[in-house]
Amino acid sequence: MNTYRCIRCSGQLNAHDGRYECASCRAGYPVVDGIPQLIAEQPATAGDRKTASFFGDLFGSFDEWMHYLDQDTKKNGLRTMFAANGIDLSEVLSSKEKVLEAGCGYGRYTYELLKEGGPDGKQREITCLDLSQENLVMNRRMTRTLFPDSRNEYVRGSVTAIPLPDRFCDLCICTGVIHHIDDYWKGLDEVVRVIQPGGTLIFAVMGSRGLFLKLFWLWRLMNQCIPYAFAKKVLSGMRISDQSRRYILDAGWAAHYHQVGFKKLRSYFLAKGATQVAFLEIYRKMYGYSPLNVWFRGEGFMHMLVRF
Repeated sequence: MNTYRCIRCSGQLNAHDGRYECASCRAGYPVVDGIPQLIAEQPATAGDRKTASFFGDLFGSFDEWMHYLDQDTKKNGLRTMFAANGIDLSEVLSSKEKVLEAGCGYGRYTYELLKEGGPDGKQREITCLDLSQENLVMNRRMTRTLFPDSRNEYVRGSVTAIPLPDRFCDLCICTGVIHHIDDYWKGLDEVVRVIQPGGTLIFAVMGSRGLFLKLFWLWRLMNQCIPYAFAKKVLSGMRISDQSRRYILDAGWAAHYHQVGFKKLRSYFLAKGATQVAFLEIYRKMYGYSPLNVWFRGEGFMHMLVRF
């Protein structure tokens, strides 16, 4: 069982009468549906509140997610992406026993990690952290249905105040999360804080370079004139998959899409003690896009492998 820390004073939390209480400042945190609520009563900013609500509704609205998990991970998953870049995922995951999935969503990477299995034939200890209670409940349902031997723990919390001790994990996965929160750099600081020396971060965010990203940002600005509920209703009447609807709504109506380039992020990680910051190329090596298409997309949705 995890040792949690207070998000107010960083003191140790103790389980007491169905809730958690800080040994130092006596702050209390409830447990709802078996999931510790290690978060302020409301996320700190309006943008983060919107993010939690948006993604809880987005993933909770569609019922096909368990059916396309296997197909999606084969096409877009970690093993495919790493192999396209000449990296063996088994080597990356070897000896990694304690995992934090920071912003786990409905469970795409949780599923892939559990399917890969852990060292010595046992499943890894995976802590699934998310701002949305709905996402955590869906993730847990998937895990219990498909991987009854899993050792996952679920906690509601923010990436900007991770309720876990320093050097908690030897592998952290944080993909498509940081660019959705108000305090981008505070979120990054927290992610780095919980990774052990010798640990690994699999990381993905929106980049800043490329014509596609400029047009993408313009498209998002235009979409602010269209209510999310209306767009969701229109898309529900179209003959496209639930996955395609989710991608469109995510890209067009999520609260934030901060854009930071690879060079700046590489400098940040190196300053934090990283020994390797690798850019994982997906558009050319993974999807086989033409040189013109790769140029058009620029950095796009950047994936990185960071070793400390």
